[in-house]
Amino acid sequence: MTTVTAPRREAVLTNELLARLREAIDTDAMTRRLNAQWPWLARRGLRATGVEVHRVFPRGLDSFVVKYRLLLDDGATQQEMTLFGEIQPEDAALLRARLLDKLRKSRRKQIDRRDDDSDAIAVLPELNLLLRVPGYDEKLPGLTLRHQPKRATRFLRELLAPREAPPDARVATSILNHRLGKRCVMRARLEGSDDSVSVVLRCLKANDRRHLDNVAQMQKLWRHGFDASAPDRIRIPQVLGCSDELATVAIEDMPGQILGESRRWPLTQQATVAGTTLAKLHACPIGLARHHRAADELTLLQDWVLLTQILRPELIDALEAARIRVHAGLTAQRGLPRLSHRDYYSKQLLYDGEQAVLIDFDTLCMAEPALDIGNYLAHRELAMLADEPADPDEADAFLRAYDAKTPLPPAIAISAWRDAALLRLACLYALRSGWGTVSGRLLQRIGERI
Repeated sequence: MTTVTAPRREAVLTNELLARLREAIDTDAMTRRLNAQWPWLARRGLRATGVEVHRVFPRGLDSFVVKYRLLLDDGATQQEMTLFGEIQPEDAALLRARLLDKLRKSRRKQIDRRDDDSDAIAVLPELNLLLRVPGYDEKLPGLTLRHQPKRATRFLRELLAPREAPPDARVATSILNHRLGKRCVMRARLEGSDDSVSVVLRCLKANDRRHLDNVAQMQKLWRHGFDASAPDRIRIPQVLGCSDELATVAIEDMPGQILGESRRWPLTQQATVAGTTLAKLHACPIGLARHHRAADELTLLQDWVLLTQILRPELIDALEAARIRVHAGLTAQRGLPRLSHRDYYSKQLLYDGEQAVLIDFDTLCMAEPALDIGNYLAHRELAMLADEPADPDEADAFLRAYDAKTPLPPAIAISAWRDAALLRLACLYALRSGWGTVSGRLLQRIGERI
């Protein structure tokens, strides 16, 4: 057998940096350190009873962001929260000082100089680890709206007026998802004495025009059959407004539940909705400049495989065998590119029994249709392995629904992209607390027939 050697980028991962990362994902040790060294907990009368590593995000070649899930106890109740830990070559105390200075700037203020909330950003000295609570991000100016209620109220009044804004309303915000340095999705609710109205705010990076691309793409989809009056009841949220200064897009807050998470409807019915929705997206005659090809996917995968092999050495052989198989499968594919979601799985759809709403267009691009199909199938296999709501007939229902609207790509292409998604998921979950066995089982599925 010919061995395919993965081209690897020049790495600058020092032993010291890797040692810090290994300690940062040691959840028992992190629980002790947070209780002993993080003043944010003590000031609120909280104690961490458990820490889970949810994701590890590489940042370039020499930095990482660890996303934690914390279980907290105040003596009477328990609650969960997210926390970010940042590992970089620089001194974390200096990074914290610079970060606080940026977040206190008056134009895009997220921390008030008069309030003692700066412990939301702290340092664990032993690990040189910078901690921060979600909602504080110097790269996302839209988070100003979370920390300046008067400005947020004014922003939403101007956005909604004269339609729905109650005259005495005030804003309450809640974070739905924060990807540090990339984006933050918030629900903002104008609450008045008689009524309330909510919108979803997508806060994106300043100065890279991504918010304008986001608006343009959603408006194109809206004009090409994904609007509120779509006869097939498959739509996207409507764009309500956009702020260039805050790099923030406001969209409808849509009703419905995340597909696959409700037992109100049979899972095969929900899979049928997913297949029909994806077929509609792939048939949409929109072209974009951004492409994602097999070579792009292989570059992403080689970095994930390398990192996972370093942190989970017991998986080295299984990961390398999987990488070789995925490399062979993807390099053989040459499907014609169509409009692609590129992160398509059940959580990207809201459903209320009649209407399906497609969300999250940050990765929209041109790609082989098999990419989205394979990604959806890989996530359904993950759901079954993780004991989430799942039905073995979902995959067939999904594929039949897709094929009824537009012809399926060749089975060999779907298998190749599904295997690529399985490898990516195996790497992600290998670094997630308590998911190591699932990761190994995902690797075993690579190469199996659909």
